[in-house]
Amino acid sequence: MDAAEPDVHQTLEYRGDATIAGLLPLGLVLWFLASLVLALVDRPEPGIIAAVCVVAPAGIGLIAAALWRRRRPGKPLFVLSPSGVHFRLGTEYVLVPWREVQGIDSVDVSGWNYSIGRPGTITFRDVTVILVPREFYESHILLPFWRRSPAWRATFIPKGGMIQFALHHEAVAVEARALRAAVETRWHAFRGQLARTSVPRVMARRRDAALPPPGIALGKPRPMSAWDAVKVIVPLIGIVIALSNVLGLWATAGQTKAREERRLWAEQERQREEERRKFDENVKRVEKERDEYFRRMEAERFPRPR
Repeated sequence: MDAAEPDVHQTLEYRGDATIAGLLPLGLVLWFLASLVLALVDRPEPGIIAAVCVVAPAGIGLIAAALWRRRRPGKPLFVLSPSGVHFRLGTEYVLVPWREVQGIDSVDVSGWNYSIGRPGTITFRDVTVILVPREFYESHILLPFWRRSPAWRATFIPKGGMIQFALHHEAVAVEARALRAAVETRWHAFRGQLARTSVPRVMARRRDAALPPPGIALGKPRPMSAWDAVKVIVPLIGIVIALSNVLGLWATAGQTKAREERRLWAEQERQREEERRKFDENVKRVEKERDEYFRRMEAERFPRPR
């Protein structure tokens, strides 16, 4: 079902499962790069080893997370219901009633890019934002800085006396226009609802009556397409080839030549060590014979009295 479902009473759950599952090719590529470096660099320096120790676990972590999310769905990042927008804040859900929403817009949001290859700022285009009063934000949403996630600045953006609360469509793998349509239709339908005495922040448990009932889950992982399979199979083949090289099952002509040169160098070094050992033994033997000779000469010249 499309996110812009005409039945505005239908609850929509937006999950990040598809986005996390889509990280599988990236994890495989990172793992492939780490194994490729180990295969190409015969004697890696400490800096290269440290980089591999960072990249390889990161790749394995992404692979594990992607495979886990394909089997076990996570909790929704945010939910649209007749009551308002329920969004996850740490281990809790916070409800933003439709009556508190002062407007809806689509804006470009800048945030920090944590990518190893391209660190810096990144811009998300056409992000749906709902405007809430700053007073509501400070009393019901704002957390101490040490409890905020790295994505906080890209989620809550000040705008005068209002706060733009960003609902990132890319995080839940839906189209920007579909998400905005779902938000806008429900806002127009329910923004005139009667005010309640309080706006709850509740723990994320389905048995809690303050949470919306289960709805249509959006952002679920899709079955792999042919292109998705190619993006998984190609890095896997590369990993197998690279790791088999690391294990010594095969080697390139250059690797064979370099290893033979190292073997010859090691053999020459062993021979030099053996010659040095024999030389040291001869020196010690000569010194011992010299010392014994001088002791005999001294004994003959200066015999001990009887």
